Amino acid sequence: ACFRFAHPALVQLKLLEHASGAPILTELGSTTSGLTTIKAFGREKGFTNRFAKLVECHTRCGYVFMVGMHWLLFRMDLLSTGIATGAGVFALAARGSLDEGLVALALMSVILLANTLMTVTIMSVELSAKMVSLGKLFELVDHTPQEPTHGTCPLKFADASIELRSFSAAYRPGTPNVLHNICLTIPAGKHVGVVGRTGSGKSTLAAALFRLVEASEGSILMGGQDIADIGLADLRS
Repeated sequence: ACFRFAHPALVQLKLLEHASGAPILTELGSTTSGLTTIKAFGREKGFTNRFAKLVECHTRCGYVFMVGMHWLLFRMDLLSTGIATGAGVFALAARGSLDEGLVALALMSVILLANTLMTVTIMSVELSAKMVSLGKLFELVDHTPQEPTHGTCPLKFADASIELRSFSAAYRPGTPNVLHNICLTIPAGKHVGVVGRTGSGKSTLAAALFRLVEASEGSILMGGQDIADIGLADLRS
């Protein structure tokens, strides 16, 4: 009963511990990469406080998990002690009709069996809790959107012209557009240079030609064919 009650609770606690630990790594990486900017704007205290809150949340989850493990260990100790005590009382009650060697062997076997049961139970809970990480990995593999490798149309360019028709793009769905309503035609065989200040979208425009950034509005045509209908392997080759 203790195992059936504690096992799902401990697994969920371990899941919370892992979930609360991921933001710490993300915050640490972003803070380290932007340390110069943080110091330039004098925001050290704010980032320190935010990092401390993340660590505190992770520590709380880990502490509750350890309390749950010790709770189960204490119950298993009580169960082991009860089994050994019952065997000893039974041996004392039947001391006149049983061989002393068999009684000693039975007591040792009961004690070892109880300890083995406790060890197996604890190891089972630990294993199930640690398998949470593997489960999260499989969940990411199964549910992370993948880029399509093949399109609905074959790659057949009539010429090498490129045309952007009211093209807009965003880095992720639901975020503001970084390219806005671009209309552009580049004839075949022409050389074109894109000029602009930092952050104006030059690299994003180049990435959109290879569909590293998907269109939120409009389309890009190469040789009169929409690149959204072309497989990425064919387009980027």
